[in-house]
Amino acid sequence: MRIRSLDDAATTEETLLTLALTPLVKELKALECNKESQISKVKAALVKAVNEIAEPHQERFSSISRQIQTGFQHVFPALGVQLSVEMNPPELKIDNLLKQGSGLLVKEAAGNYRIGQQGTGARRALFWAMLQVHNEISRQNEKREALLKSFREQLKKEVRKNVKSENINLLKQQIDAIENGAPVPEDTDDPALPGYILLMDEPENALHPMAARAAQAHLYELGKHPDWQVLLTTHSPYFINPLEDHTTIARMQRSTDGKSLSPRLYVADEANFSLDEKDNLQALQLTDIGFAEIFFGSYPIIVEGDTEHAAFISAITKEKHEMSGKVSIVRARGKAVLVPLIKMLNHFKADFGIVHDIDWPYRRDGSNNGSWTLNTIIRNEIIKCRNNGKKVYHRWSAPDFERFLGGEELGKDKPYTAFNRISRDEKLKEKIQNLIINLFEGECYDPDDFEPDDDFNAQLMEQLK
Repeated sequence: MRIRSLDDAATTEETLLTLALTPLVKELKALECNKESQISKVKAALVKAVNEIAEPHQERFSSISRQIQTGFQHVFPALGVQLSVEMNPPELKIDNLLKQGSGLLVKEAAGNYRIGQQGTGARRALFWAMLQVHNEISRQNEKREALLKSFREQLKKEVRKNVKSENINLLKQQIDAIENGAPVPEDTDDPALPGYILLMDEPENALHPMAARAAQAHLYELGKHPDWQVLLTTHSPYFINPLEDHTTIARMQRSTDGKSLSPRLYVADEANFSLDEKDNLQALQLTDIGFAEIFFGSYPIIVEGDTEHAAFISAITKEKHEMSGKVSIVRARGKAVLVPLIKMLNHFKADFGIVHDIDWPYRRDGSNNGSWTLNTIIRNEIIKCRNNGKKVYHRWSAPDFERFLGGEELGKDKPYTAFNRISRDEKLKEKIQNLIINLFEGECYDPDDFEPDDDFNAQLMEQLK
């Protein structure tokens, strides 16, 4: 099934009604042929009523007949003319009459409304649902007809034998049951392949954010059904869920000369996240829809938290800096989430930039700080990306981003404080802009004063002094 971006529900509603009403129309037509049925009696009563109403008009009809006859007999004097007015039994086009009076109604608090009275988003959502039901009904009808054909052929063979057989009675019972709507038994020999492939272009069209989230959940749930395989083309992060099993994301990327397209693939089943990593990513996805922007065309820069995100937005988006059209700022909302994000981008074979705090090795009570340990894990994952041929720009703040901005901790409302400070301070704004440029196309993948061959943690400790 193909659902194009601008397809609408009206045509599908008519087709679905035809399928839904077929058993009823068949029964009504059979009753129409039966003179003893209520429909035939109603038609006869209608004929009788019309003819009775016409009876008082017979004198006028006769007058018209005489006038016509006078002129006619000038040519054919031996012939007469009579105007006969009598109603024939009506030929009911039951299927058309039913469809004209039937249709899907959308129930709202204020009442029920036709599809044509709905907005574009609601009509598209109805279109998807109707198309699914339409194809399921069609498939069941095809199975039913195939089974009936098989039973009828078997019955003919049994009858030709001219021998009374239990098989004949059994086959007749089975045919009667299937014709009267009994469920079609599953075919055990049928291969376990998806019965339907749904191809949908831009499902986000005309949907507000809440409806887009609901549509995404519905389509992914549909994809879990053994009879369905769902393929979407989308420009919206609302319809990207890289954490659902059996999900494949393909980004079509145009070559530099613009003459060819090549896919970049992400396969959920091959990403190899730990349970904790997957839980962290799921939490991130639910709290920040911008997370899925890493799968679209712009260059992702991963930042640790809201403060860095607010600072970067203030420096480039608010100022309409050229980098705002080249990069997507993706916040991890936690240092631990950086690790699975790096793994995800490595699997997606994407270049990216990353900046994070290095933190202190010990807490104020002297205990080990787990955030410090993450520095080595993050670094090792970045090296894996580079070994896979990807460009990864790595920057860090010692000990945190607030110190990078110059000054002590920002305290309460850090993101807003950082946003406003950068908006007012041109030098600080330029500093952030240069950081973003270096994360996008810097001369060095690591900071200028970093030695890749020396001990990583030792160099971080030196920066904390």
